[in-house]
Amino acid sequence: MNIFKKIFNKIRTLSYLVQLSEADEEFIRFSKEKWKHSKSSKNDGELLIDQMFYDLYIFQLSYITNFFFKKYNISPKHFHFISREKVFLRLFFKFFRRFSRIDKLYNSFNCEFVLGQKYYKKSVDMANNTKFQSKQELLDFSYEGVKLGDLIYDTYLRMYLEPTVDLTDKRLKKVIINAFDIYFTSQEYLNNHDVKKIVLSHAVYIQYAILGRIGLSLGIDVYVFSWERVVHKLSLDHLVPTPRHLEYKKHFNKIVEKDQSRSEAAKIIENRLSGKIDRGIAYMKTSPYADSTIKEKIFKNNGMPKVVLMMHCFYDAPHIYKNMIFEDFLEWIHFVFSRVDKMNIDFVVKPHPNAQPLNNEIIKDLKSKYPHIIFLDKNVSNKAIIMEDIELLLTVYGTVGHEFAYNGVKVLMAGDNPTAAYSFSKNPPSKQEYEYYLMNIDKINLIINKKDIEE
Repeated sequence: MNIFKKIFNKIRTLSYLVQLSEADEEFIRFSKEKWKHSKSSKNDGELLIDQMFYDLYIFQLSYITNFFFKKYNISPKHFHFISREKVFLRLFFKFFRRFSRIDKLYNSFNCEFVLGQKYYKKSVDMANNTKFQSKQELLDFSYEGVKLGDLIYDTYLRMYLEPTVDLTDKRLKKVIINAFDIYFTSQEYLNNHDVKKIVLSHAVYIQYAILGRIGLSLGIDVYVFSWERVVHKLSLDHLVPTPRHLEYKKHFNKIVEKDQSRSEAAKIIENRLSGKIDRGIAYMKTSPYADSTIKEKIFKNNGMPKVVLMMHCFYDAPHIYKNMIFEDFLEWIHFVFSRVDKMNIDFVVKPHPNAQPLNNEIIKDLKSKYPHIIFLDKNVSNKAIIMEDIELLLTVYGTVGHEFAYNGVKVLMAGDNPTAAYSFSKNPPSKQEYEYYLMNIDKINLIINKKDIEE
């Protein structure tokens, strides 16, 4: 039965790889007509972009690449790194790429494929000789001055749907081998081609960010065009995809109509807190502040300070900010849960409402290990939690940080986050200081100014 299922899945994948939908054909006709003048026999260099299968991103790329072509006369090319383990995909694209749906879509806006992952024996040798004594040592790992550890870490979590890295797992070595393959492939190409700019869909994971980081080290402009934000330019001191939030104060000071801007911001956050979804939380299927039909008891109401921990999705690239106190979200959870009994608090945990399905298995294991911890239904409204006069919110870097603070709730963060330039939440720089505030909630003294949050 499993064999037949695998065969069926391969056939379905093959069909997806080669078959053009009606919408695909319409896009190709539109794109060829719109960009038919965007060809040049002589250009001033290359624009490298990554290959993605999302229709929205492909449509966006057709405009981005041709903007760069018209403005800088640089020819768009795309790359596609396929890991060694994906034998079927590797063979298909090696021999039949020109027949693929994706190639036809990219070619319609004059973007040809030029770069795929090569396989180096030295990658295997280096992976065999690369040993990590701790998760932090892996996270800090760099090669020839290019940071790779966080990308390897997050790729392992995402590829194998694990909540944390197992340094003894043979699969980790596979990720490291692929990382070295991509590193040497990218380095060779960039050293031998006149690449002027790179556009990435992600600034995380080895398949995208390694080439970008090597590009930055060579002085090449690297951009991330996220789907929900404006263009974000990376730099050697800011490799992550998230905005430069430490500069928010400086940028806000340049705004002339400050009161009007704060008023507009107040409307956005008040609408969000009333249950509406805005651009900032567009990834959510439903608002976490919507009125809920769930009427379960939230706290014990035992007279102790009320504390809620908001979970993150465990394996969706936790290292999107410049630093974290903990190696990943699971390490953070274990750190907090193991201290709850000594904290003398009324403590509950809310799972991330938009987390991937396999998070449920992780939560099941946590419930077994910590039977005294109360887990809420993930659809319990944040509004209901706030209304119970909670004392403290725990999050690593979630948007709940400024949302709960806006309601006067103290917030303890666990790493770099969007509120870091301001003082309305507590941002300890180390595990030791984090533990101090965790065990001494009354020592968390904050001045929560709504104007700062609106800013």
